[in-house]
Amino acid sequence: MSDNTLNVLTVYTSKMFLPIENLTVLDIQRNIQEHNNDVYRYPDVAFGVFKIVYLALDLAPIPELGQGFQNLQNLKSLIFDRCFLKFLRGDTFENFSSNLEELRLTRCLHYFLHVDDNALSPFPKIAKINFEGSCMHLKQALSMLSSYSGKTLDIINLRGLNCPRFNSDEYPFVLTVTKDMMRYLKTVCVETLDLSDNGIVDFEENSLLSFDRPECIKHLYFKGNRFAFTKGRQIDELNTFFNKSIALKTFDYSFIPVRYWLEENAVHHNKQNSYS
Repeated sequence: MSDNTLNVLTVYTSKMFLPIENLTVLDIQRNIQEHNNDVYRYPDVAFGVFKIVYLALDLAPIPELGQGFQNLQNLKSLIFDRCFLKFLRGDTFENFSSNLEELRLTRCLHYFLHVDDNALSPFPKIAKINFEGSCMHLKQALSMLSSYSGKTLDIINLRGLNCPRFNSDEYPFVLTVTKDMMRYLKTVCVETLDLSDNGIVDFEENSLLSFDRPECIKHLYFKGNRFAFTKGRQIDELNTFFNKSIALKTFDYSFIPVRYWLEENAVHHNKQNSYS
């Protein structure tokens, strides 16, 4: 039922899915169009089908994801492929199963005004995190990894979070990775890590390539950023990383773009001209 214009608030009644008692996959994403800032109360009772393991839906700017979602104790994958969320808080996902293994929060169309460090704390057993293409600053995304210090994950995909709206001292469009930004990620044992296309132009000593468990990393992606391994210190850190990452199969440092920060209206104007 994805890619339609179904009104999630009115279409799904409390008894709608009861006859389908063996339903395990429910995909109703890409139905919400641009939404206002009213509280969006999801029909959580309707979605509380006990055997669902894969749930894909849209995420409104101010969602109320009620207690009915607590019935989804078999849920393993929670997918938001289109979202308008602006505030990601510690209680946003509190009613979803703590046994969740995959969270996908991709292509969020509005930039995040606020992200709590403990926003992912409801999911202590997560194995796959995917925020690709969401307008969330890399600093915000990395801060949420506080819930996984010292843990093991399969995938952390933070590709393409660098949004033209970001241009402040706290969230710069041109980014230098610091040790403080990496303080949680460096402790995680992760097989696939993607930090591509995030406006990274440089990194502090013992930051971007400093991992407590480098032997865990199999695939590492830095493509689409703008930092270079030209200085002695950076080359030394890269060589040290290669020596320690004994399981590494992929290291992608391709495509170094030339980019400039543009005002949002300039970006919009250029897009209009490209289609005329």
